[in-house]
Formats: sequence, structure tokens, C-alpha cells
Amino acid sequence: AVGTPTLVGEPPAHQRVAAHIRDRLRTLSARALSSPESGLLPGLVLGDISGLDNEVRDDFRDAGLSHLTAVSGSNFAIVCGAALVLLALLGCPRRLLPILGLLVIVAFVILVRPSPSVLRAAMMGSVGLLAMLGRRRSQALPALGTAVIVGLLWWPELALAPGFALSVAATAGIVLWGPVIRDWLWDHRIPTGIAEVLAMAIAAQLVTAPIIALISGRFSIVAIAANIVVVPVVGVISIVGTVLAIIGSVGTSGGFGWVVAELLARLLGPALWWMVTCARVLGGWAWASIPVPDGVVGAAVVSGATLVVGLWARSRMSAHRFGPDEA
Repeated sequence: AVGTPTLVGEPPAHQRVAAHIRDRLRTLSARALSSPESGLLPGLVLGDISGLDNEVRDDFRDAGLSHLTAVSGSNFAIVCGAALVLLALLGCPRRLLPILGLLVIVAFVILVRPSPSVLRAAMMGSVGLLAMLGRRRSQALPALGTAVIVGLLWWPELALAPGFALSVAATAGIVLWGPVIRDWLWDHRIPTGIAEVLAMAIAAQLVTAPIIALISGRFSIVAIAANIVVVPVVGVISIVGTVLAIIGSVGTSGGFGWVVAELLARLLGPALWWMVTCARVLGGWAWASIPVPDGVVGAAVVSGATLVVGLWARSRMSAHRFGPDEA
């Protein structure tokens, strides 16, 4: 089509509010933070990486951290979980939490705008909350399967979206392998919190590596280590960033809400600097990301290597848990 676009109508009120919040966050970040931290904050909170230069994007990709700027299921879970915890602490009846959780899910999808990973996370959350409403035990794997089926029936184009495939694979890996890896780490006297983080990072990386190789023709050597060292600040940035985006959108520029939001953004500066530094140091090494054959061949090579490592690790875990005679 050729010609000047014609405005046929105003967007709905909820979309105008969401756009206002996104615009305010970008403006606040640019005013309160220096580059590249100012471009990273909107990316971590809303998936908006328009303010990130190509060098930083490459560092995040080579370090295996680019998924953090895509509003994946982990970002969604952090924000929704924090909202539900706050409501519970404020005395909200437990039976109302699933309903309020659904509202939080819808609001967050509107705010960040639908994308394959966001829609997958929204569907996962909705299935889990509906299970709570029905007083049935919510199980992660059936919920994921339901989310995938419903999503593909409603949006068939998701089948061709790499982000959707990565999100589903990462979630399945965490559900299936996460507890096994975590228990093995516990047996080796790794503290609970660290064991949980390590287990999720390792499980997600193992199952997504073949898909990443299929798409990009590269394999990140440092991805697990990079995700582990930034995990402590990701949750803080996601929660505080969402709060300051909402507060900063209230009132006029320079008003009370703006001042509070700008202060919160400045307080996030060191955490954002840490993430940029980790990506730059780990992703900047020549061997941080190695090339593998393109397409199916590369995916098969990485899958084979992953399978060998997984079987070896499983045998080691079994031998340790049951002893050499019982394993």
C-alpha cells in the first residue's frame, strides 16, 4: 500500500492509558539514568528495547541474557506474584486472590502489549488461577499443555514465533528438570535459595539451547553463569520498575508522582549498572558465544550434546542419592 495513513478512530481508553505509562517510563528513565542503563529499564519492565544501542543488545545476546528484555514468563510471574503477595498482606480474602490475579494478568498484558511470550505467560497464569477457583490442585505441566493448545487454536501464528517456542521449552524444562537439579544441589549442601536459582537457570538453558542454535546458529557458553549472577537484581528491577512506571504516570510532569518515580529510578541505577556490566564482561569474550551449524543440523548437534550431558548428570545424581550399588 502507498499513501499517507489515515486515522479512522481513537484507540480505546485502556490503550491510551497504557501508552501514556510506557511513554512516561521512557522519559523518566532518560532523565534519571545515564546510558545504557536508561535504555535497559524500559526493556526489563515493558520489553521496550528501542533505547538500547546495538552493542549492548549484542552483549546481552552473547551472554544469554536477551530473554530478560522480552517480558518472558519469569518477568510476568515476578510482577503478578508480587501483586498477589501485597494483596494478601493487606488482608484480601484468599478466595478473592484468583479473581484479582486474573485482573492483574489482563492489566499487565495491556501494559506491555501482547507478544508470544506475554500471551503464553498470561495463559499459564490464567489456567493456574482458574484451577484455584475450581478448588483443584494446579499442576504446572498440565497448565502449560493447556496454555499451548488454547494459544495455538486461538493464534495459529504463534507456531512460527521463536519467542513462544523458547518460553514453552524453558517452562517445561524448569518443571521437569528443575526439581531434580535442585534436589541434587541440596544434597551437596547448596543453600536453598541458591539451589533454586541454579536449578532454574540450568534447566532452562539446557532445553532452550537447541532452539537458540536452530534460530541463531550460535551457542552461548556463559549463559548459565550470566543468568545466575544477574538473578538477584532482576526481580527487584521488575517490581520497582513497574511501580515507578505507574506512579510516574499520575499527574503532570514534575509533580509529586513524577518526583517519587524519578527517585525510584535513580535507586535502581546500581542494579541496572550491574546487569550491563555482567553482559558486557561475559558477553564480550570472543568465546562467550560460539558458532554452530545453521538450522536443523546445529539444533541436532546441540541437542545431542545436551542429551549426553543430561544423561551423565542424571546417572551421577542417581549414584549419589542411592549409592553405587543401588544406582
